[in-house]
Amino acid sequence: MVYQVPNTTNPDAIAAHSILLRRLACPHLPPQLDPTQPNYNPYITVDYLDTVPIQDAVKFLPGGANANLIATATRASIGRREPFAAAPAQIVAQVPNPALTLQPQHTMFRHNGVEPTSAVVNNNPDPKAAGQTLQIPFHWLTHLNRQLVSPGELLQVSGYKPHELTHQFITGTLAAPVPYNHRAPWFDQTSRLYRALELLETGDRAAGMSVGGRLAGKMNINMFWNDSGNAAQPFSLPFRALCDAQSANNFYGGAAAPDATVDAIFAKMLAWRSPNGTPGPDDRPFLGLAPGLSSTADPQYPPVASTPTIPRIGIDRTLLASASGDGNPASPRLFGVPVPAGSTDPNQLHPYQQSALMTKIFSNVTTRSNCFAVYITVGFFEVNDDTVRPVRLGAELNRSENRHVRHRMFALVDRTNMTSLPNNTFYGGVNLTNPGGPLPQQGTTNMSTSGVDPRTGRAWQIQARTATQRGTLLVFDPNDPGGNEETVEVLAVDPVNNIITANFLNPNHGGGSVTIRGNPGPWTRYDPRQDAAVVPYFSIID
Repeated sequence: MVYQVPNTTNPDAIAAHSILLRRLACPHLPPQLDPTQPNYNPYITVDYLDTVPIQDAVKFLPGGANANLIATATRASIGRREPFAAAPAQIVAQVPNPALTLQPQHTMFRHNGVEPTSAVVNNNPDPKAAGQTLQIPFHWLTHLNRQLVSPGELLQVSGYKPHELTHQFITGTLAAPVPYNHRAPWFDQTSRLYRALELLETGDRAAGMSVGGRLAGKMNINMFWNDSGNAAQPFSLPFRALCDAQSANNFYGGAAAPDATVDAIFAKMLAWRSPNGTPGPDDRPFLGLAPGLSSTADPQYPPVASTPTIPRIGIDRTLLASASGDGNPASPRLFGVPVPAGSTDPNQLHPYQQSALMTKIFSNVTTRSNCFAVYITVGFFEVNDDTVRPVRLGAELNRSENRHVRHRMFALVDRTNMTSLPNNTFYGGVNLTNPGGPLPQQGTTNMSTSGVDPRTGRAWQIQARTATQRGTLLVFDPNDPGGNEETVEVLAVDPVNNIITANFLNPNHGGGSVTIRGNPGPWTRYDPRQDAAVVPYFSIID
């Protein structure tokens, strides 16, 4: 970069420079900088270095020799202490040792440390070297250049524009840097950002699973209880199985006690969720991530009596709860991997490692149960006042003579089998576009695309995908013992010929049952004996 200034300009008055790293928005097209013309392709800034100082090399001024001249060997380039640390406080002048002669001090064509490359041991400069200008080891930036393990990995994404990332990755001062400040404010419940995680999911890689379909193996986090029989040393066998501590996990407790860290996290969770160790009035059952933040003055959601200053609903009622229980975004997480006291291990201090257990279990936990044992007792009572709601009841009929009648019923209910299509809906086999070709691929099948559900009297209709709405999710061969069940999204509908189009991963759909999983609404007259998939066991005791 070269530009001219009047010879009367004092170099000390020239402002510092900013150096921009830019690339084309589309590297495969030529630059086109006019946004009003086709193929607009501007340069975008992806990184920059700010406040680059001027090195005064002017020997003579109009009045004589320049008293502020900086000798050649005294001038120095500036550089980052880490590749992703571009905040001004993390930029230092380079001081190679031994010093360079007859040229400015710089570290071009080598690392930014004080040692020459020949003096580096195992590619690592000495972090204790006098005047070291390189941070060793580097703080590592989580770069998710692969499919996500679970939505929990989104906790590491940047909340800043691309060119701002390196200026926020490490802030603070040179003596006291503060790393990882670039992350989106997921834990700040006032931002409500965490609520988006309720709607986000990663694809299940198990056979027969699909986005929008059923997810096998989810466990209700509110159903974990102490299995040890010792309130002082609680642990949960299902929670241990869910976390599955392996030697590669940073929450592995070692060969002698592999679940030690998992048990410690469970103990904290149980103490927060169920302070008495068993269900009680002070419980704080975990909710999904969708609810927002309630006020402590909200009469609908009053705080728990033992913690009157903590909102009844907020981030601390979710999987992202803070360990402090007060919603503090800077607090460690309740399900976070604890850092040993006094640890300086950069791996233990890294937020990705601290969130490792949450990331692992995120897609396998829920706050809802779908399987229930239902026991109902029906008795008959006198009605004293039917003008109020609920009506005011009196004594049980014939109880005083010991001739009262009670009916009892027991049932097992599995809500995952609820369907919003009639049970007798069938398809005629899937015709793939390229049989024997790579999967998934597009296919068509004949089936009813609209009708009336005889259970509810409601009309139903298969919808195709549009630019703004997902198509109907159809389940082919539901609960097939051969593993052929598959959930697909309808891409197109031909209502005249009753043909739907979708992408299929399974080539073995030869014809059979098809349904839509979901709540059909209230039946005109519900009979559990006609709903065996949802009520697999039903018995009237007397």
